[in-house]
Amino acid sequence: MISQDQLRELEIYSWADLENDFKNSNILLGNGFSRSLADTFNYESLFTEFLSKCPSEYANIFRRFDTTNFENIMEKLTYAKYVNELFDKQEPKIEEAAKILQDGLITTIRDIHPKSEAIFWDKLETIANKMRFFSDIYTLNYDLFIYHIIMILKDQFEKNQQQLNSPEHKKLWQYSDSFYGEEYDGRFKCCQYYIASNWYRAIYYLHGALFIFGFGEQIDEMKLIRKGRGIELI
Repeated sequence: MISQDQLRELEIYSWADLENDFKNSNILLGNGFSRSLADTFNYESLFTEFLSKCPSEYANIFRRFDTTNFENIMEKLTYAKYVNELFDKQEPKIEEAAKILQDGLITTIRDIHPKSEAIFWDKLETIANKMRFFSDIYTLNYDLFIYHIIMILKDQFEKNQQQLNSPEHKKLWQYSDSFYGEEYDGRFKCCQYYIASNWYRAIYYLHGALFIFGFGEQIDEMKLIRKGRGIELI
């Protein structure tokens, strides 16, 4: 069996060798992060579940793209719509397919997302403790696991807030998702807390999130409330 020293000679390092170089770095979470917590979030499972409830006419079309990547299909439909517009052609089925794909992805995630009693909370606590090592979080995932994790970190931060001189408190960071502002005209305004104070770090949902949605040109943000673990955030 090859040794760690031999791997280092090949410039293949373990995380223990490198971790100090990445302390307080930003972190990007891909599909593997969600799959480690619920394998139903792999693209193949999501797509199969989506097709099972999709109108057969469109299910057959989506299969012909020969991919299970929702974003890849959406991109191609967007290009097709754009090209048709350049040639002054109307093809409403393209827009309808894009709508079915978008709504189907959201519905599928909602249907397969583990309920509160099925979530491994101890595992989320462990991940939350490891997240302290990093700075801002960028996620490509749609599920609510990372939201639960930053709420755990928020709880930890508030619990130790009064112990400003404790070594434990200095390890804790509070994450801001920018929706903690005062209510204005019936909505929560965005607040750049993490810019105003170095106590805050930010989380970015690069592919969107289940609690952020729009109605036409008007964009509304729905903020999830941190409650007991028996409350279904989905």
